[in-house]
Amino acid sequence: MKKLPTGIQVLREILEEGYVYVDKTGIAKELIDNGKHYFISRPRRFGKSLFLNTLEEIFKGNKELFKGCAIYQSDYHWEKHPILYLDFARISGRSTEELERDLKETLQEIASLHKIPIGGPSVESYLRKLIAGLAKKQRVVVLVDEYDQPIISNIKNAEIAEQNRDLLRSFFSAVKSLDRYIEFSFVTGISKF
Repeated sequence: MKKLPTGIQVLREILEEGYVYVDKTGIAKELIDNGKHYFISRPRRFGKSLFLNTLEEIFKGNKELFKGCAIYQSDYHWEKHPILYLDFARISGRSTEELERDLKETLQEIASLHKIPIGGPSVESYLRKLIAGLAKKQRVVVLVDEYDQPIISNIKNAEIAEQNRDLLRSFFSAVKSLDRYIEFSFVTGISKF
């Protein structure tokens, strides 16, 4: 009997270790073929992070990982794209200053891996330079998990929650303004702010 992948959010581990896997790659391909920007809000433990990881593996061009899955037998082209993957559960949001600092540090880490110089006064300036730099060879895929965590974690402190929401609104407005560099984006959360 196959094991259940309780709490596992890494597709490669599920497929290679023989866990039960409900193939959603056909749906992923439909989304890729028929749209560009997506937002999904669902309760915790609903498979959002695993689906984001599935999209990440698809956009990395890891075709062989998907043997036996719907997308493997499809006409998908398996082009590799640079990926900007942000998990806001790993970014502090205890204060707006911490959120801004951690976002800048996270973007700087990604930029350093790709040898892209970034900087500037705001998170938005870091983001613009990073996405433009990543897009020099191929358009960028933006995957964001738990975008609302910096708001929800401060739900009892309305002032910080609102400030974090405003910072995130500016961040996602910057993403939207970079549309010409973006191939695909998918954002998850448990609420809609």
